Amino acid sequence: MKSLHKEFGDWRLAIAAYNSGRGRVRRAIERAGTRDFWKLNLPEETQNYVPLFMAAVVISKNPQLFGFSDIQFEPELRYEAVKIPKSWPYVDLRAAAKSLNIYEQDLRKLNPELRRSITPPNSKKPYQINLPMKVAQTFLKKYPEIAPTEKTSIFLYHVQTGDNLSTISKMFGIKPEIITAANTLDDPNRIYPGQELYIPAKSGLGKLKSKNNVHTVSFGETLSEISNHYAIKLHDLMSWNNLNSHLIKPGQSLKIHLISENTPVKKNKKPSGHITYRNKFTHTVSEGQTLWGISRLFDVDIDSLRVWNNLVKSIIKPGQELILNVKQPKHHIVLKGDTFYSIAQKYNLDAKKIVQVNNMHLDSLLIVGTMLIIPTSNN
Repeated sequence: MKSLHKEFGDWRLAIAAYNSGRGRVRRAIERAGTRDFWKLNLPEETQNYVPLFMAAVVISKNPQLFGFSDIQFEPELRYEAVKIPKSWPYVDLRAAAKSLNIYEQDLRKLNPELRRSITPPNSKKPYQINLPMKVAQTFLKKYPEIAPTEKTSIFLYHVQTGDNLSTISKMFGIKPEIITAANTLDDPNRIYPGQELYIPAKSGLGKLKSKNNVHTVSFGETLSEISNHYAIKLHDLMSWNNLNSHLIKPGQSLKIHLISENTPVKKNKKPSGHITYRNKFTHTVSEGQTLWGISRLFDVDIDSLRVWNNLVKSIIKPGQELILNVKQPKHHIVLKGDTFYSIAQKYNLDAKKIVQVNNMHLDSLLIVGTMLIIPTSNN
């Protein structure tokens, strides 16, 4: 309200902008050629909202005069504001409540500006969280002791050439507004290669039931994501489940036929052009992937990708299968307690190489069940 009043210099216009948006009020002023609220052409809801707001203010100054008696006022809200340490990228309200042995709902009441379960990651200035009185020191000591698996996961994504907020949001299956809010972007239309964006992780891929090889679809998942997660072909996944389209819904069960290392693989037919590929395997394009991004992922040059797949341009689409004439990488399913360094040690690799091929960062949080691509060497 203070920000809007500073912008418009009039409380009626500020209240109108609060209700219908500052842009709409500015346009209404330009069309009417006046700053008089009562002469502006605004939505009916806003035309009613402003006088109702004004009436509420007048009544609150002397409620008895307007027939309101025996009013039971709520107790004053008492809290202490604590600055989040710079070393903490964000605070998970659920984990914070657990560290203080209080209900998350009580913590949310003290922080009504937070529409999500975490404080804004990568805040430009230290974010202040409101806590019950006299618990600040307990919070600062106990919160870091909460296990990472009990906190909302945040993925650190490095913007690639050709990325925009729309393609990135589709890649992770979340709304662009969530990314904008999580990174406090002043202009969501202006992101640049190399920029780091915090992506609030969604619920994650459903767990594979080992007895009957069934995957339960989670909210926001796509067939392409699921096929890539299990390193299987998209058309095979559709065939196993008698799917005629890519439409799936949360809670749906999908059959997954995993191939073990001992399963004999059929020899691939020669592709058009009669080129023989010694190490040929295919990669199914996921939503949001680019040819350049895939070339980085598998450490090949983009021109080779074009030749192997007879591509005139760099345009690819989700579900498309690309031939890669490289040795197929291994995959690692993240287990509880895994770190990039422990995984790198297991495969005798440099941790930096693993995060590079998975388009991640050494500071990225590993989510249990995530499938990581393991490069064949440190080269």
